[in-house]
Amino acid sequence: MKFICGFVLLLIFERSAGVIYRLNASEYYRMPPVTHLDPYELCMSRPGALYCSAELAVVTDGPSQLYDMMKEYSEHVVTHFNRTRLFYGICVTKTCPELYNANQTDLTNTLEACLNKTLWNEYQLKSKVTKIISCEKYGDTKHVDAADIMVAAIFVIILMLNLIGSLFGFYCNSKNKRANNLLLCFSISHNWEKLVKPANPDPEVARFRALSGLRTLTMMFVILGHAFLPSAVTAVNELEFEQMYDNLGYQIFFNGTLIVQTFFVMSGFFMMTKILSYSEHHQITWKMVPKAIVSRWLRLTPSYAVILAFTCTWMRFGGTGPFWTRVADVEVEDCRRDWYYNLMYINNYKDDSQCMPQTWYIACDMQLHVLGLVLLDVFQSVRVRKIALGCLLAVGLMTPFLHTYFQNLDAVLLVSPSIMATFFVTDPTFNNVYKRGHTNIINFALGLITGWIVYSWRKKNIDDGSMKKYRYGMWLVFPAMLTVLGVGAVFYLDRPPPPALVRAVYATLVKITFGMCIVLMIMGCVLKVENLYRGILEWSGWTSLARLSYCAYLIHIMHIRTLGGQKSTLTRVSFLQINMEAYGLICITLTSAVPFWLMVESPLSQIIHLALAGKKEKQETDINMNDTELEKKTDK
Repeated sequence: MKFICGFVLLLIFERSAGVIYRLNASEYYRMPPVTHLDPYELCMSRPGALYCSAELAVVTDGPSQLYDMMKEYSEHVVTHFNRTRLFYGICVTKTCPELYNANQTDLTNTLEACLNKTLWNEYQLKSKVTKIISCEKYGDTKHVDAADIMVAAIFVIILMLNLIGSLFGFYCNSKNKRANNLLLCFSISHNWEKLVKPANPDPEVARFRALSGLRTLTMMFVILGHAFLPSAVTAVNELEFEQMYDNLGYQIFFNGTLIVQTFFVMSGFFMMTKILSYSEHHQITWKMVPKAIVSRWLRLTPSYAVILAFTCTWMRFGGTGPFWTRVADVEVEDCRRDWYYNLMYINNYKDDSQCMPQTWYIACDMQLHVLGLVLLDVFQSVRVRKIALGCLLAVGLMTPFLHTYFQNLDAVLLVSPSIMATFFVTDPTFNNVYKRGHTNIINFALGLITGWIVYSWRKKNIDDGSMKKYRYGMWLVFPAMLTVLGVGAVFYLDRPPPPALVRAVYATLVKITFGMCIVLMIMGCVLKVENLYRGILEWSGWTSLARLSYCAYLIHIMHIRTLGGQKSTLTRVSFLQINMEAYGLICITLTSAVPFWLMVESPLSQIIHLALAGKKEKQETDINMNDTELEKKTDK
């Protein structure tokens, strides 16, 4: 009985330690809104207008029960907005014309005085401007600089090459003449044929066809997750937004950050399968490693560099508004400063940069690819390779544990309202565990092991029919994945976070558990254990979408920032609104990925392929990101 009483008192003590987890509506709306906007279009329609957006810190001159409540409520950062940090858009010339002087260069004091008038009258609080995000004047225009002109010239050259290549391809087809491979690379009609080309019917290649669907669906889920991020910045119904964390469906969605681990499993799987297939007829030597690294860099970089160049330059002309600088221009500025980290594929070790944040995965995958190449080249005997893979698995298990425990990090990447606004780049867990190469080894190692197992079974000619007895177990894989995602809801509960040791253990186990689900899914499809999941993932429609997946992954954040940054009013966040925006974004992303693939990705990939091959290839050779035909980009 004493133990039970002590335990209850401990829970009560924990829940009363200066943190407010719940407020009723009347108490909640005593606090000033986290985000407030004066009408932007109305303000900027008047000559001489000045519209500023700024981040504020709420302060008080003396004791304030409301301020204390705001601080205690903000302590639960997992599901609550920080009520002491505000974002306001102010039409200075309309709201506080008496305080504005057109000759002022420092507007900090003006904005503070303007805002304090409202905050004091309504809440008996004051504010301090911590950062002026932007100030736009009537008639302001953005000027084109040398970098913009240089990038525009490159785009014009690409367009001209596509025009010439398309005309040349049409001429050769009409005259039945043999076309030059180099010019044909830029033929849009030729590339369209490649894009819609059916999957390879060869039985051994078709065995891997389900992975096209797995890759495409994973890419779509990633876009769905990212599409939600601007909602935290533009939400007008902040209380309802915070209450979403009580819904199990949203909890599974928020914990969906694990979905990217699918890419690491597939990357390791394809690497091992290709190297084992290559080693059947070739000797693996050290000379292969630098060549393979350079080859992969050349295949990944051209499309990446084009999007990066656009982001650094012309993206800043994509819109205006109170959110534009905070949501979109911040990426432009960071890319102009940090672009070389991206092209060197080390940007996942560069913190506090919003330059194409989604590409942390591409950098991470590149690093793991190099690690895999070196490991498989050094350790070639079966026994030593098994030991090496075991050690790699152990390292993969230990790195998340050590980081989480000694740096006191969250067990998983928690999608909190305040972190969404920065695309996670200020979150310690994101920076130290989620995006690092060495903390994502575990599922890459699982992929390597899976590739070896599947290759060995195929070499032994194991009858596919003998695997059918495991189909009932395979049907449990998807529910198991949802369960893994759902368990993460415990870290959003209204209580203090678990001890560091518990979080470290969970951080270690959750990745490998989710990775094992993906492993079973891959093995079930490749070995034809069952027909339910395999039938869905082998749908022929995934073939073309899989070829677009790399382009879509590169450009989707650009669309999210542009659409979010152009908003000039707050929006009501709801299940319907989120779904409309998310699925609309998928359609926009895939639609824009088609011309990008036809005019940039496919032509540049073919040119690099021809250069690396050192000889002319057959025109029907498909060198693009294909449907798990174990070609050069399947493991992106």
